[in-house]
Amino acid sequence: MFKGSADDSEPMVGRIGGIVSTQTTDQQGEQLVQDGVDWTYALRKGWFNYEHKAGPENVLGHPENIEQIMFKGEPATRIEGVLYLHKPKAKEIFETAIAMQKSGTGRRLGFSVEGQVLAREKTRIIKSKVLNVAITAHPVNALARLDVLKSLAAGAVGYQTPAQMGSGSLSALVPQSIAGIQAMSTYAGGKIRTQPKISLAELAKMLMGSFAGVTYPQAMKIAYKMAQSMRG
Repeated sequence: MFKGSADDSEPMVGRIGGIVSTQTTDQQGEQLVQDGVDWTYALRKGWFNYEHKAGPENVLGHPENIEQIMFKGEPATRIEGVLYLHKPKAKEIFETAIAMQKSGTGRRLGFSVEGQVLAREKTRIIKSKVLNVAITAHPVNALARLDVLKSLAAGAVGYQTPAQMGSGSLSALVPQSIAGIQAMSTYAGGKIRTQPKISLAELAKMLMGSFAGVTYPQAMKIAYKMAQSMRG
């Protein structure tokens, strides 16, 4: 039962993740070119929402991490983030996702990106900007699916408290100095050149290990920015 207090003992967030986008042709006959997708706004200011509906009542949580991967032989993007479990709608979706996983049927809720098409070639969207990600029962991309993630720190499936999330989880990248950002960017660029197949998650972890005080979301933003500039 929700008490409406920010400091009560109930878990505050549930971790979710999964394939959010692929380059395969979707059910509307379009392809979203993964290298042309700008996720910067979604990571810094975007939300998970309910079925593409507007308004604060339909905000369910926020994305934290984005990683470009290969999925079934095609470029794809994997997302991770949190749902705000003190919101009844978010809690209901989270519990439904858990029930689906436990059912063993293989059926899942899905993700659907929303934003701006910046350039296209017929049915290929070659440049786009994602603003928010909807959680939906009917994703346009049938490969986009939501999974509940396990949180080792919380000791229970999917749950984390604010203390376990860390102070940087919601924050945008706030550089402590221009020199510091330049140093991290130079480091990331060097890793991409010497290890061209390195994932964004691996690069972010290297940044965290080499620069004190850098949070994972901040490291991911730098890693993504450098990868886009060097591989795009």
